[in-house]
Amino acid sequence: MGEKIFISYKRVDKQRVFEIKRLIEENTGHKCWIDIDGIESDAQFVSVILSAIKKSELFLFMYSKEHSKITDYEQDWTAREINFAQKKQKRIVFVNIDGAELSDWFEFYFGLKQQVDSLDSEAMARLCSDIVKWLSLCPKGPELKMKPSLNVYDKGIKKQRSSSYCGWLKGMFSKFGDNDETIKTSIEYKYDTICPFSEGLACVGINGKYGYVDILGKEKIECKYDDAGMFSCGRAPVKLNNKWGFIDCYGNIVIEFKYDSADSYSGFYAVVGLNGYYGYVGYFGEEDIECKFDSAMPFSDNLACVELNGKWGYINVTGREVIPCKYDDAKTFSEGLAPVMLNGKWGYVKDNGNEQIKFKYDYAGAFSDNLAPVQIGDKWGFINRIGRVVIDCKYDYAMPFSEGLACVELDGRYGFIDKDGNVVVETKYDGADSFSKGVAWVYLGDNGFYIDKSGREGVECKDDKLYDNLARERVIY
Repeated sequence: MGEKIFISYKRVDKQRVFEIKRLIEENTGHKCWIDIDGIESDAQFVSVILSAIKKSELFLFMYSKEHSKITDYEQDWTAREINFAQKKQKRIVFVNIDGAELSDWFEFYFGLKQQVDSLDSEAMARLCSDIVKWLSLCPKGPELKMKPSLNVYDKGIKKQRSSSYCGWLKGMFSKFGDNDETIKTSIEYKYDTICPFSEGLACVGINGKYGYVDILGKEKIECKYDDAGMFSCGRAPVKLNNKWGFIDCYGNIVIEFKYDSADSYSGFYAVVGLNGYYGYVGYFGEEDIECKFDSAMPFSDNLACVELNGKWGYINVTGREVIPCKYDDAKTFSEGLAPVMLNGKWGYVKDNGNEQIKFKYDYAGAFSDNLAPVQIGDKWGFINRIGRVVIDCKYDYAMPFSEGLACVELDGRYGFIDKDGNVVVETKYDGADSFSKGVAWVYLGDNGFYIDKSGREGVECKDDKLYDNLARERVIY
C-alpha cells in the first residue's frame, strides 16, 4: 500500500526537507513518500510521481524562497505536482521551511490552503497531531470531523463550527457512558480551538489568544498568550511577544520569556530553541544543556536524540555525547533500544552504543512489549529484541504493541493482533487507535466508538482519570 503522505519539494532544499520528513514520521507513525533521486523524464513523472500522489491522502508542499524564483510554472515539477494534487482533491498543506512569503502565483491559486511554519516547533507538533487524526482517526469522506488544534492554519476554519461540529463534540462526551440525549459539555461553545486535556487542564484559544480551562470548563489561566502548549510535569510552554517561556498550573511565570521555541517537559528537561539551535532547559529554568544542536528530541530512558552537522546521535542528561552523531536518522529510545538509519537502512542500537540489530529494514518503529514493528519492502511485521521476525511482514502498516495488542492494517482495514500474531479483532475498521486502559477508539463508516479487547463494540470508558489519560491522546475539540 502506498504512503499516505506525499512530500513535494525543491531539490536544493533537500537537507531541511528531510529533517521535517523525519520529524513527521517520528511523531505520526506514518511514512512519507518523497522523491529522493530526482525526476529524470516525463515518463518517470507519469509512472511514479502521479501514482504516488493518487495513493496519498495528504499532500505536503515544502515551500521555500526557491519557489519565488520559478519563471515557468507549467514546466516546474513542484508546480505541476501541486496542481495535480488539487485536481485529485487531496488535502494540501503548505509547510514553509525558511520563512519565505508565498509568491503571487502561489498566493493566487493556493493562498487559502493551510500553512504551517516549520520553524515553529509548536506549530509542527500540532501539525503532527493533526496528521494522526486526519489519517488514522477521522472517518473517511470529505467532511472534516475534527478541528485542527491551537493555531488553525486555514483562515476560514472558524466558519466550520456548525451544528454537526457541536453535535460531534457532544457525542465525544456522551460516548463515555452517558446516553442522555440532552447531555451538555462543561466547556462553553465559545472557543475557536480546544486542545487535549493534560494534568487536568486544556489549552483553549479565542480571538488569537490562548489560555487554559479545567475539566469543569472554568477558565483557570486567562487567554492572553500568542501560543501555548500542553502541561507536563506541572509546566506548560507559552509564547508572548514572540518569545517562549514556561508557566505553572496557576499561571505563574516560572521560566522567563527568552526562547525562540519551546516544547513541553519530558521528565525534568524541555527542548528549547535559541538563535537557530536547540538545547535543553531544566525544571527550574537553568539551561542545563546549551543550545548548540541542529535538532533535538525529548529525553527518553535518560538519553536524548540530537542532530549535529547533519548526523544523529545521543546525549545523556549532562549533555555528553554518549553515542556518536554518525547516523542518517534516528528515533528515541524505548525499552533500551532505539531505531537508527545508516546508508538507507534501519537497525537498532543499545543505550551503550552497541549496534544490537542489523541495518536491513526499510523502516523501523519503537519497541513495546519487547516487540517492534518493522517494514521490509511494502509490508510490515514484528521483530523481537534479537532481530528475529516473530510476526511475518504481511501487513500494509503496523503500530507498536500496547497492552498486549497491536493495531495492523490490511487491504485498507484496521484490526488488532496479539503477540503471537493471532487476529484478535478482525481487520474491518476504517481507522483505529491503540489500546489504552482496556479500550481502543475505532471508526467504521461515519461512526466512531470504543471496543474492548474481545472486539465488543460500544463499550464504556470507565477510567476515572478520563481527561488525563484517554482524552490527552484523542483531541476533543
